[in-house]
Amino acid sequence: MFNLDECERIDKIHGDSIWHHSRDKIEFFDCRSYEQLVGAKPRGVWMSFKKCDQDMSEWELFCVSHKICISSLKNKCQIAIYQPKDKPFIIIKNGFDCSLFQQKYGKYVTECHPKIVYIDWLKVSQDYSGIILYEDSPFSLYEYGFTKNSAGIGLKWLDKWSVYSGCIWHPELVKLI
Repeated sequence: MFNLDECERIDKIHGDSIWHHSRDKIEFFDCRSYEQLVGAKPRGVWMSFKKCDQDMSEWELFCVSHKICISSLKNKCQIAIYQPKDKPFIIIKNGFDCSLFQQKYGKYVTECHPKIVYIDWLKVSQDYSGIILYEDSPFSLYEYGFTKNSAGIGLKWLDKWSVYSGCIWHPELVKLI
């Protein structure tokens, strides 16, 4: 679907290397397509970032410190991602970006909880090839009234984003380094 020669290769985000973790060994990423739904998190190839002064990626640190998803850490690989010029990644790097993203793609999905916002990932996937939230992004949104655990104001999608990370819904845009 994408010609990688026409895409921008990205090896680092905000100076941090990019890593993928899985239970099973990965030798390559296939060309399957991920059906996107309205919900808390998108479906696709997930990545985490590793700061140069840390031994583990953000996802590894989160899993170890919370003693969860340890089996997902069995295999880790450094990756590069390829950003198509005609269908780039959406990058959320601050509270303003997060607010605009939620206004455009947010959706209230239940009558029981009309103030809980989920994201219409199908619509997002029609506009972008993936999403990246990093460093000074949704976890420093205080000037916009957000907090890391913002369920009180109905941000279910943001509550599920445990660490700075990203998701690419076209696996052919992800390559092992």
